Amino acid sequence: MSVPVLQTSDGRPAGFCLVGAPGTDRDLLRLAHRIALWSETFSA
Repeated sequence: MSVPVLQTSDGRPAGFCLVGAPGTDRDLLRLAHRIALWSETFSA
């Protein structure tokens, strides 16, 4: 799963690529959501 976090000074996107073990889909989604909320603090 790719989670966009911010944009570089020249406008290119930067983020995280998350990979989880089989059967951890919900945990991966929770982590992605937490990262997305965290990244919002930088765009304000």
